[in-house]
Amino acid sequence: LSLPADLDLLEAEMVRHDVALLVVDPLMSVIGSNIDTHKERDTRTALDPLARLADRTGAVVLGIAHFSKASGSDASSLITGSGAFKNVARSIFGFARDQEDGSRVFSQVKNSLGRDHHDLPSLSYEISDVVVETAKGDAHVGRFHFSGLSEQSVHEALSGSRPGYSARDAETWLTEYLTEAGGTAPSKEIKEAAKEEGISNKILRKARESLKVVIEQSGFPKVSTWSLASAPVMPSGAHSGPPPQLTRLGTTGGAGMTASQDTAALTATESSDAA
Repeated sequence: LSLPADLDLLEAEMVRHDVALLVVDPLMSVIGSNIDTHKERDTRTALDPLARLADRTGAVVLGIAHFSKASGSDASSLITGSGAFKNVARSIFGFARDQEDGSRVFSQVKNSLGRDHHDLPSLSYEISDVVVETAKGDAHVGRFHFSGLSEQSVHEALSGSRPGYSARDAETWLTEYLTEAGGTAPSKEIKEAAKEEGISNKILRKARESLKVVIEQSGFPKVSTWSLASAPVMPSGAHSGPPPQLTRLGTTGGAGMTASQDTAALTATESSDAA
């Protein structure tokens, strides 16, 4: 599935089966490869049509997304990629785990079509291990259930507990960014994308120097570009493919977004190294 190219086929199937809920997990995996998900205008070419599909079909569209490694406690702003992921959705739900006591909390962090999300209660939830019989034998799975009201919110659970990018993390990010861009990209765009991702200029500079990125200037007025010096070599200890996929909700906590009937919805699950 590639959006927005396959949107008509997707809608036809949803109408044929009278689908009320569409879950896209992870949302990033279905966005066309020609779309720069670090740019809001580009990202909207995939998300806006998805929102209109939700409106036409009357279905809820729920997209699973990841937190970036940026520091902060606003779940909607921590979603990896451009601001479009939080701006298009009409409601966003956050799932987080407190690093100190391990408790899990759920909060609605955006609610464009209802009460102010600050007036809504936060809920505690638990994920327990259960055995389910299947055709291939017993399977151990996670069961999600709410356990009552929470004394803290997702915002409070995330406050001060999210580590920023290390130099090695930034090397991995920069390598992947340039690789996806074909090996070369304007330095201005890279810096803007890094800022949205939560990477400081100091850390980005260290990553650039460590990777021996080639800087060139051309045109008038001059435009600076960054290029990989050679075939991409992932930093030691880093994965060589796309970011590792998180398990579905029910086996891990996270942060998330959902949409109402007339718009697309997004969810962001917690990253593997942060609450």
